[in-house]
Amino acid sequence: MANSVKRPVIHARKLFQRRTVDSHGLHTGTMSRNVGTDTLRRKSLKDIVRHFTPAWFAVTMGTGSIAILFHNFPYATDSSVMRAFTLVFFFFNLALYILFSAVSAARYILFPGIWSRMIRHPVQSLYIGTFPMGATTLINIASADIFETYGFGGKPFIYTVWACWWINVVISFTCCFGMMHVM
Repeated sequence: MANSVKRPVIHARKLFQRRTVDSHGLHTGTMSRNVGTDTLRRKSLKDIVRHFTPAWFAVTMGTGSIAILFHNFPYATDSSVMRAFTLVFFFFNLALYILFSAVSAARYILFPGIWSRMIRHPVQSLYIGTFPMGATTLINIASADIFETYGFGGKPFIYTVWACWWINVVISFTCCFGMMHVM
């Protein structure tokens, strides 16, 4: 006794569609993954600046950590290749940090109300600490490699790095203890 149940035929077009659910759990339609080019729009520079979040500073944390790893690699301390990799990643990290800081400053200048919304956002506010942590990686390599190894800049350079370290300490404490009171 074979039970003759008709199985639905799944077409390829429906295979790549997903159902959307509204806030009440009702299916409201489908969203196709094969969207035509006329429905996509390019983001303007203003949109990119508006949607730039502090999470991007996690990139500078990672890039700076790579520079620190090359600097502290224990098996090739006097290797010119390791020093070169350290400097390459340091300057790449510095360029990223300056770029991200400029875009962040533009975000809060062009959209003044976005700062208070971002501080109270449950996810974006958690990434505020990535700003001083990205700066910490720059300060570590600037003092440990650029000044100590190459003697760059002399006392004025190391005093500038030291002043940046103190500014970074103040920003870190503000992020740490200030966010507890905001959240």
